[in-house]
Amino acid sequence: MTTVHSLNVRRVAAVTVVMLALAASAVAQEKKPRPFWGAIHLQLGYLEAGDEAKQHFEESLQGLEWIDFINLRPDPAFPTVRIKTKNDSNPDVVDLLERLRKRGIGVTGIRLNRFAAMKWVTQLGHMCGVGTLKKGIKPAEGCPRCRDTALSQLKGLEAFKAPSRFTKLHRILTEPPRADIVDVGAYLDSLAAAGKPAVSLLVLPKDGPVPEKSVRPIAGLEPSKRKTGGSPTDPLVTMTLGHACCNRCAAALYHALNSLPWAVETRVADDWSYPRASVRVKPGEAFDLADLHDALRRDGMTAPKVRLANLNAVELRVGFAYLPGLVKGGLPKGAPARRALERAMDSLAWAAKSYRIQGATVTIKLRHADEAKPEELVSALSRAGFPPKSLRVTPGS
Repeated sequence: MTTVHSLNVRRVAAVTVVMLALAASAVAQEKKPRPFWGAIHLQLGYLEAGDEAKQHFEESLQGLEWIDFINLRPDPAFPTVRIKTKNDSNPDVVDLLERLRKRGIGVTGIRLNRFAAMKWVTQLGHMCGVGTLKKGIKPAEGCPRCRDTALSQLKGLEAFKAPSRFTKLHRILTEPPRADIVDVGAYLDSLAAAGKPAVSLLVLPKDGPVPEKSVRPIAGLEPSKRKTGGSPTDPLVTMTLGHACCNRCAAALYHALNSLPWAVETRVADDWSYPRASVRVKPGEAFDLADLHDALRRDGMTAPKVRLANLNAVELRVGFAYLPGLVKGGLPKGAPARRALERAMDSLAWAAKSYRIQGATVTIKLRHADEAKPEELVSALSRAGFPPKSLRVTPGS
């Protein structure tokens, strides 16, 4: 009887030990934070099926250590890509988009999915007054007009009810809503529409630390003056700016415009209610408007409208970093990529009857340069999935 009782006691003790161990394990699991990870969903303008397109896409993102795997879905009607992030990594959304653009892949939408509570640290390319000690401007805030322009644009987004605020180093700290899918593309588009394009957007855990250093180097605030030397009859590139509100904005603009290899004269209008700028070009010289776009974005500015003046006939030659299905003789007639290109060009009333696709380029010949609308051309091609690498303007006879 004693032996049976002793066995029962030992059994009860063993079961108790197992139950306590299971309970301790459950408590530990509850206390252990969920790894920070999620998926980035991209909607593309164009994506072909096959190993060539997959290889090109994956090569475009080489070096991004936060990527776990990539899943391409080349649906002709709605091509998408799903990118899963590694645990506890901090993806840079803007860096991802820029890498794809430079490799000739057009992204028309981007959403974040399955991330837990998160925050975004968005770095702007320009915020005049940040880091200065000018009277009336706190170093962390910058120019009130620049700051309010960006924040007021974000407040118009229905999805972003949580307030955003500026921190030091040209950055905006945003806590997006807790939702299964968050449209980060609309957020970036709103900043660009305000003339404040982001140069970086880090996705971080809500309770995680904010990096102390800027992810991207930012343009200095040293004074930059206009370049002079052109003639009133020289070819002229005029632009309406997304934002310019003070002399510091003008300094950033001159910093960008003076860097153009083909600029002989630059000017920024001092009417901040209608921000404009212009660049004169040496007569008879070809120039690439992609240089203008890159220079402005690099210094945190945008030009939503660009026009050509003091030119008669011109030829616009659009180059691409990548065209799927391209062979030695160019894009074959009837090829899916060629049809997509043709649909994009046919949608432009001013170019529909004057373009041709030859080799890896699209050429547009216009009798009057002022007919050209470069921003519409770039937008239409990018939406179709073919962001231009170059947009070369050659004066005609």
